[in-house]
Amino acid sequence: MNIHAVRAELIETVDGLSDAEINQRAVEGVWTIGQVLEHLYLTETAVAHHAKKR
Repeated sequence: MNIHAVRAELIETVDGLSDAEINQRAVEGVWTIGQVLEHLYLTETAVAHHAKKR
């Protein structure tokens, strides 16, 4: 599976979730779906930025 397929599958999985669902914490101390998505976004952005520098 390539990164584009994984991204499309992720978007399909979370598409339609409400804000409450995205920000709901399943267990205290565990990230919400929204926090995981933000982390993935920030990580991908940083990797792309560093790749451009090379």
